[in-house]
Amino acid sequence: KPANGTWINASTFNFNFSYADASPTATCVLYVDGSSANSTTASNNTNTTLGATLTDGIKSWQVNCTDNATNMANSTLWVANVDATNPTTTINSVNSRTSSGLWTNNASLVINFTANDTNIVNWTLIVFNASNGALLINWTDTVNNLSAALNYTVSINGTYYVNLTAIDNRSHLTSTQFTIGVDTNTPTATINKVNGQATLGWTNNRTLLVNITALETLSNLSFWNVTVYNASSGAAVASNKTTYTNMSGELVSFSALSGDGTYTVNLTVLDNASNQGADTFTI
Repeated sequence: KPANGTWINASTFNFNFSYADASPTATCVLYVDGSSANSTTASNNTNTTLGATLTDGIKSWQVNCTDNATNMANSTLWVANVDATNPTTTINSVNSRTSSGLWTNNASLVINFTANDTNIVNWTLIVFNASNGALLINWTDTVNNLSAALNYTVSINGTYYVNLTAIDNRSHLTSTQFTIGVDTNTPTATINKVNGQATLGWTNNRTLLVNITALETLSNLSFWNVTVYNASSGAAVASNKTTYTNMSGELVSFSALSGDGTYTVNLTVLDNASNQGADTFTI
């Protein structure tokens, strides 16, 4: 054994045989695909095992025995189908994000994936909402060595799990999971006051105290940035103040403006899904 045409799902396998002869022992060699794979001294009418390391594919095998009088005989040439390799499953990207756990601001998901195996039974791609467990996609097919893209538009913001599973005809199973966050909301960017003034006005202090709100509740802030520009030349005249934390009523100070005149204060807020909010104040 194994019987002719048997499937083998391991890269090492023990082949079992026996010989019948007047000679009490014989030298027996196991041949796989015509090459010697192992040998032993076997006893007459005794089940004997020889192990071999196999690569995937269709393998022919037989045993050759030579008795003590140098008489030689071959067993029938049999075939074994070897599949010791798991399928490969890869979620290459979702909306061009190649790493799991990132965010996108596009609710139309483009899922690029591959499922490879020479003897695949099926692969299944599922997408479900991480918050409520709602199943959105359950796509199964039997195509070998597939590389494909699936488009699906989600209806609500949140975190989604993409899972790809493949199984071959020897029950080898491989599964890959990818997490993607969807956030289509613009973060809050508000310049509340400059030097205590809530609307366009004048100040007699060249140090500007800018009160801002920068908030993002879903994908979290990538950064917020405040810059002061000369309204006439458009040149940035004060250093940017940048941080990565939600702020409400945060005071950002800009000192030593170069002279009197009109200045534009700009607040930009960017979240981790690349949504951008902005506000402008003139003083």
